[in-house]
Amino acid sequence: MSVKRIIIPQQVWASGASGAALTHTLTLPVHGRCEQIEVKINNNTGNATLTLTVTSELSGTVYTKATIPENATTVYNANKATADFDAFLVDGKVTVTMVLSGDPSTSTAIIDVAFLLTHAKVL
Repeated sequence: MSVKRIIIPQQVWASGASGAALTHTLTLPVHGRCEQIEVKINNNTGNATLTLTVTSELSGTVYTKATIPENATTVYNANKATADFDAFLVDGKVTVTMVLSGDPSTSTAIIDVAFLLTHAKVL
């Protein structure tokens, strides 16, 4: 079984972000089965949390998680007795949407996201 780590380019929200600027969206051309998701959010003075959503090419939501904490690296796993989510298949272009809960205040919010996929390839 092959495993591939798909890392999203680091996302940064500037101090004073509001409205549409709180949402970052990108498209990933991938194929595989998502087994683990890792999210790292810096310690931002606004205590902003993150909502992460993954949608399929046909706009179906395959994963969503709200209130991902700041000042932590959080690992969500599909392969443990009390799984955090059901593993999901991706094939083609998926859209990853990250919505910050509010202004990161006097600091910036810096977020790293990685997906671990089995049977994976980047298209």
